[in-house]
Amino acid sequence: MLKKYYLIIIFGLSPFFANAQCFTAVKTTQNEYNGCTIVLQTDGTLWAWGFNTNGNLANGQGTSSFSTQFPYTQIGTSNDWSSKFFITDHVAALKNDGTLFTWGNNNYGQCGNGTNNNTNPPQNYQLTPQQIGTDTWIDIACGLNYTLGIKSNGTLWAWGVNSSGELGTGNFTSSAVPIQIGSQNNWEKVFANSKSSFAIKNDGTLWSWGFQTSTLGRATGDFNIPGQVGNDTNWSKIAPELYYVEAIKSNGTLWAWGSNPSPPQLQLYYGNGNPDTNNYVNNPTQIGTDNDWEDIVVSFYDAIALKTNNTLWGFGRNQYGELGDGTATVRYLPVQLGTDNDWSIIGCYNGWFGAFAIKQNNTLYKWGQVGQYGPVQISVPTLYGNACNLSNTSISENKIAVYPNPVYDIITVTIDSSLSEKEFELFNSLGQRVTNFEVGYLNKNNFSLNLCNFSSGLYFLTFKSGSSKYSVKIIKK
Repeated sequence: MLKKYYLIIIFGLSPFFANAQCFTAVKTTQNEYNGCTIVLQTDGTLWAWGFNTNGNLANGQGTSSFSTQFPYTQIGTSNDWSSKFFITDHVAALKNDGTLFTWGNNNYGQCGNGTNNNTNPPQNYQLTPQQIGTDTWIDIACGLNYTLGIKSNGTLWAWGVNSSGELGTGNFTSSAVPIQIGSQNNWEKVFANSKSSFAIKNDGTLWSWGFQTSTLGRATGDFNIPGQVGNDTNWSKIAPELYYVEAIKSNGTLWAWGSNPSPPQLQLYYGNGNPDTNNYVNNPTQIGTDNDWEDIVVSFYDAIALKTNNTLWGFGRNQYGELGDGTATVRYLPVQLGTDNDWSIIGCYNGWFGAFAIKQNNTLYKWGQVGQYGPVQISVPTLYGNACNLSNTSISENKIAVYPNPVYDIITVTIDSSLSEKEFELFNSLGQRVTNFEVGYLNKNNFSLNLCNFSSGLYFLTFKSGSSKYSVKIIKK
């Protein structure tokens, strides 16, 4: 008989992490004049710094004050935020239980609370997190003045401004409350840039709608309702900018499409080896031949990508060292950022000329233009704040291996064949455990774990064999 193993997890609060700088997610706005940065700590709390022009710091005020110094401002007192939070002129964030909260600019109803006032700021700002309904959600994305979301039942919803059809409702009427897009219930992921929207279904197909630019990847159909991009069924990740899109398929290949508007500097964002003057309008084109790309973020001029071997790569303008390769040299092909192979999370750009990333030890790094407007430049990833002092008290990692790591859903665990009967447990970053979790059986020493319903963060998979205990760190995205 095949034996079933059960894992256990819980979430909790430890006062130690209130001042520790240990992170599992980072997001920033792409704006030098009213942007901010939000980070998720390993204890499930959210913290922010930067401009508060739209109330995005969620401190009850709507001012233009700017701070890049530690300590950060904590967003509320909750310790159950997930890594699914996004920032533009407003913020949308999910908690571990799937509930949705919004705050920030609400001049077009993008907060989804049923109100809007685009004539009298800051009265139209939502200055503290407010829960939107009681439904649970699995994904969320913020465009400029609008929001997209997918509920736990797989239905697609949108709210906010709709002047370019970005809500996908088939009209151009804005909404201050979430409205369902179509009737299908097989949506899985959503993405947005300023005016264009994208979503991936659970069959791997890609859909787009909104502003009729080259970024939609399709030339036909109504642009104010979702339309399919090509016929491929293996899309995984979309990183859209105003004029171009970078994307990753489930086979690890990198793709791009868009146009080449002026100025000429924009003719380098594809990463295909030349200052390209082609227009890949409605024509997703593969970049290189590598098949080990895992994640990518973009800015107006540059892209930073993570490979499955935990190395970082970049290509683009690089005017302020924002590619992190130690130079300010234009890169027409992806170039590796140093030699480190312990990167875990990359964040959206801080303005046009800087980037954040988190290593597997939960420490935050920054490079590129630094400060309110620059021009301080850091051309290599540099520790931002203090190093994380979260310790791993596990006994050994040489008897257990996991792949892929970081992981989105299914992870394969390989146990040394010399070990006897095993008892598995999964701990969170606070060393706590609870509730049951079933492991799929592959063979005697290989098991598949389905982590898709777990919140993003740091976990430790441990097992006992006889009197010995072994453990390995897992990063859940």
